[in-house]
Amino acid sequence: MSIADLFEEICCDSEAQPGGSGDRTVVEGLELQMQFQSAQTSQFVKHSLAPLKHHDGSEVTLSWRTFERCDPKCVSNVLTQIDDRGVLSNRVPNRRMNLRRYKLDEHRDICTRRSQGVVWAINRKQKIIHMITSARTRFPLMTARGLARDIIVAHLHKIGWTTLHAGMVQLGDRNYLIVGNGGQGKTSLILALMRGGAKFFANERILVKKLGNEVHALPFPMSVAVGLGTALNFRSLTELCEKSESLLVPQNRLDARTLKKTARADWPSRDDKLLLLPGELCDALGTRLHVAKPKIDGILVPSLNKSGSFNCKDIDQDDLSKLLRRNVIRKSKERHYPDWMPLGMDPEPKDEKSICSPLEKLPTQKIEFYGFSETGLPEEIANLSESLEHQFEF
Repeated sequence: MSIADLFEEICCDSEAQPGGSGDRTVVEGLELQMQFQSAQTSQFVKHSLAPLKHHDGSEVTLSWRTFERCDPKCVSNVLTQIDDRGVLSNRVPNRRMNLRRYKLDEHRDICTRRSQGVVWAINRKQKIIHMITSARTRFPLMTARGLARDIIVAHLHKIGWTTLHAGMVQLGDRNYLIVGNGGQGKTSLILALMRGGAKFFANERILVKKLGNEVHALPFPMSVAVGLGTALNFRSLTELCEKSESLLVPQNRLDARTLKKTARADWPSRDDKLLLLPGELCDALGTRLHVAKPKIDGILVPSLNKSGSFNCKDIDQDDLSKLLRRNVIRKSKERHYPDWMPLGMDPEPKDEKSICSPLEKLPTQKIEFYGFSETGLPEEIANLSESLEHQFEF
């Protein structure tokens, strides 16, 4: 069987599958129509993309369609045929994702993730993706979301949006970008502010664009990863660590069996991460999801202070400039580069200066804090909203 025949076998009957459910997302002129045979996949992808569904009223200029079905026989046949033929010259591997992409021609690819039992066919000319799974397990959900995310992010980058390694919350009526290198305490500060009433917008990555004299933001569709040491400071998150099967996100970074045998006092020494969708995180902490497309009013730079003190300081302009540019997502930075490459659409930023320069002009404070007190929230962080209003002098 030729590779072209395999492509047609993957696409065969996907659009005519009985049952299932559909979903439609519109983001900045892009329309994404998705049809799922699996109710579990449908629910997961819908909740993952929910923060992006602001429907800004822009005219639809680009449409993609995706179809998902379970067909173990087809998946087995595709994987066997491709491996037997040893299609190596046209193979583009991504070891981090265990992804193999086989180019059929300029517009058509077959992609496989053997570890998850998933194959999909891409037709860029017709703007259609057919995804086939070998079993109704939870892990193919990540591939389904990855495909939707790839389409959305590639489109947003083409129209001038840039992805930053940063988070964001709405505190009072102000929207604060929270930017810092890995391990500086972004997630800890965001969770502390949420318990103080802040609305969650993003944790690890965010899309930004200069509109007029303002910089606006969109949430990046991904899960929130919370370390066990941080989770221990929140009763609801601690309980979710022990009952992670109730979450929609496949917990591929949490060893639930070992965790049950581990004393809570030893949790901080483990590398496990609890994964939640943004809506699940907000429900757990009793706050709301910020779903608008807001402008960024200021920047907070977290810094964990082991001395136990809490300080709000000014940050040197050159240091801020370097920090922002260092946290623009690029392929050369493997640690922060997300798994969004199943389509081979390269979302590299074209002009870092155009987005970083206006951000550098925003009011900025460096927040030195020591994590959490015995009650889980330092009094200073609880009162940070009022403090920032005076410090930033809007």
